[in-house]
Amino acid sequence: MIFVTHFVPNSKALWSKPATLKSDKEIRIFKMVNALLGSQHLGKLIQDYPEIKYVFYGHVHGWHEPFQIAGATYLNQAVGVRKKKRKYHEWQKDTFMDQWKYRMNIINI
Repeated sequence: MIFVTHFVPNSKALWSKPATLKSDKEIRIFKMVNALLGSQHLGKLIQDYPEIKYVFYGHVHGWHEPFQIAGATYLNQAVGVRKKKRKYHEWQKDTFMDQWKYRMNIINI
């Protein structure tokens, strides 16, 4: 069984608190953003179904190594953000289609 979700299904896929965050306000905002990225309840639900062998997720930007929990392999499929006006560029490729192919994972069932 394959489970596909936009949201992060396990805190292992979230970033640790950056050391640069010092104020209580910065830390509160960081925790709030992480809370909106996904749900540990979803991760628990996935673990309740050992038939799930692959979990594809996105929502977080950047790239994460695949990891395993309770027999399921978790794969981040996020393409990343590319905003010309803001000069915010996470892509490794020049076009969306090339970036999408670059981030694609092919599994054998």
